[in-house]
Amino acid sequence: MLIEAGTSAGGARPKAIVRHKGELWMAKFARETEFSEPMAWEATALALARRAGVQTPEFELVRLTESRSILLTRRFDRENERRVGYISAHSLTTKNDHFRNHGFLRRHDGWTLSPVFDLEPDRRPEQVEATPIVNGGEQFGRDIRELRDCHDIFRLTPDDAEGIIRDVADRTADWIKIANDYGISREAAEASKRALAGPNRDRALAMAPDGSQTQTPPPTRRSAQKRRGDLGMPGNSGQWARKPS
Repeated sequence: MLIEAGTSAGGARPKAIVRHKGELWMAKFARETEFSEPMAWEATALALARRAGVQTPEFELVRLTESRSILLTRRFDRENERRVGYISAHSLTTKNDHFRNHGFLRRHDGWTLSPVFDLEPDRRPEQVEATPIVNGGEQFGRDIRELRDCHDIFRLTPDDAEGIIRDVADRTADWIKIANDYGISREAAEASKRALAGPNRDRALAMAPDGSQTQTPPPTRRSAQKRRGDLGMPGNSGQWARKPS
């Protein structure tokens, strides 16, 4: 049952509030000009995140036609029709729109991470500028090993960080089958491999499952700085790195 259309939930795609299973859910639609099954891809991304151990909202994909579907997600900011306090990471950091896609929920004992939402693989074939993994890190050609190298921020040892990264890569290895299960053709999935089966997956799979041994040389902060200089990009200090002579 439709409750409200054209909500203030934000985002690039049209949404509506519906009552589903006796609760409030968000219905998300593709734009009229989109024919690449973005809702099926978002459902695939949510399924992969859940498989990787990331908390996701309850969700369902409703197929309308062979190339059209609606994504339904349960409102995690509601409990028994009562609003749960929510603040986005963007509100705390004011960095960029990527931080609007996750945030914190107010519980009786404090703030806790919310489930993830608005996940969709960037399937464009060209090189895409993206939020760096670490402060001052790469915006183009990001390296998953940079995430491992900032393990101390997450109170992890280097071995534990490697083990988690490898575990996520293993759990999401059959992403093509999951995409197929949501109605995405094998041809369309193969055409989108850049987003889900690129060099970072190879780097992750090269890490030992128990984190006991790294089979790929780690990128040091110094080498990352040098790469940024080669690309003519700012270094960690915010100043332009000097290209090696």
